[in-house]
Amino acid sequence: MKAASLIAATLLVCAAAMAPAQEGGQSLMALTSASVADMAIDSRFGYPAVSTEDLARIGFTDVQARAGVLSAMLNGARIQLYVGSPFFRYGKAVYQLPNAPYDADGGYWVPVSLLTRWTDRSPRPRSADVPRPAGDIAVGGAESGGPEAVPGRPMRPLRVVIDPGHGGRDPGTTGRRGTREKDIVLAIARRVHAKLSNTPGVQPILTRDRDVLIPLRKRSQLAVAQEADLFVSIHANASKDRGAQGFETYFLGEARTELSREVAMRENSAVQYEEEGGAPRPDEIQFILSGLSLASYQRESGRLGGYVQNSLRGSMRTPDRGVKQNVFWVLVGATGSMPSILVEIGFLSNAEEEKLLRSAAGQQRVADAIVSAIVAYREDYAPRLQAAGAR
Repeated sequence: MKAASLIAATLLVCAAAMAPAQEGGQSLMALTSASVADMAIDSRFGYPAVSTEDLARIGFTDVQARAGVLSAMLNGARIQLYVGSPFFRYGKAVYQLPNAPYDADGGYWVPVSLLTRWTDRSPRPRSADVPRPAGDIAVGGAESGGPEAVPGRPMRPLRVVIDPGHGGRDPGTTGRRGTREKDIVLAIARRVHAKLSNTPGVQPILTRDRDVLIPLRKRSQLAVAQEADLFVSIHANASKDRGAQGFETYFLGEARTELSREVAMRENSAVQYEEEGGAPRPDEIQFILSGLSLASYQRESGRLGGYVQNSLRGSMRTPDRGVKQNVFWVLVGATGSMPSILVEIGFLSNAEEEKLLRSAAGQQRVADAIVSAIVAYREDYAPRLQAAGAR
């Protein structure tokens, strides 16, 4: 889809002469009116992006795009980006974009913010008509839009993306009684969505509302496209130790224990069911981790995880396994744009927890705890967000 000439004019106004990278937002390069007019602008995910094919027209050389890795040369230094990740490297330094590159229509697209600003202080563009994939996303709660959150003014509803893990031909883990993770987490996510829809000041969004498979990277792209404030992915755990039980919450970061790595390997294995995307390479994972120090939302993700753990501890009779960090690919694209967590609600490999999670009462108990955590976190997070004038 092509944007109106207004977007091209905006790009021209925003772009300035090439300057050294530093905090505060510097332009990557100057754009001429002729080059802007020739650029095809895509906005299917709610923010303007340009094709990698157009980069060569505006000064980039040795443009390469393959297997989710994008790179090019500019002024003697190489820029390297990864599809689904907001972090990019220019020369020896790592920076953060407000949005991530993506693949579509057989090609790769780079956010326009790369051409205009390249720190995480760049404002996220707003879109009045973000596309909604039929059947893959369900929006509820208060109407979207409303005033920006600036000091002294009310905030728009907090947009919370609820992501039921797995789906379609990917069943997730399976319990001893044949309970499929994809079914349990969808049932709980629907309950969370229903309750948050009736909560003032909150707008819940489901990445899937039925039994379909959505690639891991597309889930976070949907969250970014909807300009969400929080991303909560719901999963169920498993272990060879049938006695293992309890709930735990993860945010994006380097795994500290072997058990945490095993959890990530199992959840990330969902890519084997995807026809597009695929697993990040080891160098991509290291690239992402090296940029996490720039992620303004990583600390907030850990804080949100603490709220979820406290809430689950107050309603569940199973052990609290704590807040941890790990490399979950479903969190990669979202962490650069919003607080993002993955919740393991219990072990389907444990007979008692499988029975609890199969029951309507158990599912409602988990859903109520997640809702309570989101509401409590909002009371803490929203005033701080408003005071900073971040949105």
